[in-house]
Amino acid sequence: MKKLLLFTCLILSSFCFAQAPKPTISGLSSGPFTPSPATSAYAYFTVAANGADATSYIQYSTNAATVASATSYSAGFTNATFSSSLIYQITGLQPNTTYYWRIWANNAFGTTYGAVNSFTTASSTPTVSNVGYRDWE
Repeated sequence: MKKLLLFTCLILSSFCFAQAPKPTISGLSSGPFTPSPATSAYAYFTVAANGADATSYIQYSTNAATVASATSYSAGFTNATFSSSLIYQITGLQPNTTYYWRIWANNAFGTTYGAVNSFTTASSTPTVSNVGYRDWE
C-alpha cells in the first residue's frame, strides 16, 4: 500500500508541477503605415502564451548589431490560453532610413526572442501643392 501511495504521489507531483513552455513568436513582418509617411511603420507578429500570461516587447535600431541592446517598448499582452496577432506602430522614424527590429515575449516560464527583421522608411512624406481648380458648371 505504501508503494502504491508513493507511486501515486510521484505521478501527481509530476503532473501538478510540470511547467508550461515559454511563449512562442511567429508571423513576423513589417510594412509601411498607410498612408505611408516617411516617419512610421508597422510591425506585425503573433505571440502564443502557451499556458501563462505573456507580455511582448519590440526593440528597434538603425544598426542590426545593436538592436538587442535597444530600448524595449511594450507591444502587447496575450492571455495564457490564447494566441494573439498583434500590430505595433513604430513612429518618430527618420525618412529614407533602414531600421532593424525584433519582438521578444516573456511569461512566468521564460523569454523568447524573435528574429531580427528590417524595413526602410520612405524617402519623404508626400506633399500636395496648389495646382488650381476648374469650375465644372
